[in-house]
Amino acid sequence: MHVAADALALGNLSGAHPQGGVVVIMGDDPWCESTQVPADSRFLCEHLRMPVIEPGTTQQIKDWIDLSFRLSQPRAVYRICVTTAQS
Repeated sequence: MHVAADALALGNLSGAHPQGGVVVIMGDDPWCESTQVPADSRFLCEHLRMPVIEPGTTQQIKDWIDLSFRLSQPRAVYRICVTTAQS
């Protein structure tokens, strides 16, 4: 996520296409359950002013991705979907 921060910041600033929408899906491991290095992109997303959704179950991931696209279209804002090892 940190490598792509500049591109995401500029893309979010210019906005998503009104007939499209942007949803960025990130897989984080803030508790080091499956990796040796913790990763938590929520703080970087807050700094970039990008709204974050955090589904807790697999069904919520499925439902909220569609909702994120629909919310991104009229507002021309990138949406972030953070999934963790818990979901």
